[in-house]
Amino acid sequence: MKIIQKRPFLFLILILLLGLGLYWPSLDFELLINFDDDKLILQSPANQSLEYENLKALFTEPVFGLYHPITSLTWAIEKQLYGFDSRWFHLSNILWHLLNTVLIFFLGQHFLKRSDWALIVALLFVFHPMHTENIVWLSARKDLVYGCFFLLGLLSYLRFLKQQKVIFYALMALAFIASLLSKSNAVVFPAVLILIDIYKNRQFKWKYVLNKVPLFALSGLFIFITLKTQQEAGFINSFEGEYTIFDRLLMGIYSLGYYLFRLFVPFDLSPKNLYPTKTEGWLPWVYYAAPF
Repeated sequence: MKIIQKRPFLFLILILLLGLGLYWPSLDFELLINFDDDKLILQSPANQSLEYENLKALFTEPVFGLYHPITSLTWAIEKQLYGFDSRWFHLSNILWHLLNTVLIFFLGQHFLKRSDWALIVALLFVFHPMHTENIVWLSARKDLVYGCFFLLGLLSYLRFLKQQKVIFYALMALAFIASLLSKSNAVVFPAVLILIDIYKNRQFKWKYVLNKVPLFALSGLFIFITLKTQQEAGFINSFEGEYTIFDRLLMGIYSLGYYLFRLFVPFDLSPKNLYPTKTEGWLPWVYYAAPF
């Protein structure tokens, strides 16, 4: 273990090379037509050029009910460089994943205080099958891009806590905004910062919430944008009369448990998980067992 402690970056490079080798065969895959790649990449008018009007459209108009302009910008740039050659798009996804692996390593170093344990975390991250969807499915790049800025934001905030320099708080805020513009899932970022504050100080204080009010305001704005664009695209269903409030609560708990369980038992994975079918008014038994 001493050699790992002395040369952690050598082993990190080895992990990255192994990850590159693992996903290298995906370069031979095509775009998944009728699985969002056609609508988000091939057919999106904003991806056709980098002229002002197209760039303006990227940041002002949702695509297929989704608002992730920075992710769309990466596709637009690659289209100008390589056309719609899927190999380069797949290579970019792999590189985003490897970059995130590096950031995970630094995050692990901070919290675990040991390079060897941080390398284990990075190894699990780069190889875990749950990431396959985000890497191999080009339309899922938004998870890779928003995750990258999300992690950069966390690392900037940790540096801010340590040095109390405004520059690091500003970098954190910029990374958060970039993450929101890559995928709206980043709205949880301020809550994660509060958890970090509590972890660092071992107790809850209201100042942890108050000094993040602007960040929560941004999250609220992007929640509104997401709901509006999804409703206009017809992606939000009310399911009135089909699922009760109790059913929806159980479905939410099950969803959380599903990802935690698959983290340790990564089998029977799917890029799409459908709503459950009720039989004689009852959900499948696993939903009732989920809270326990």
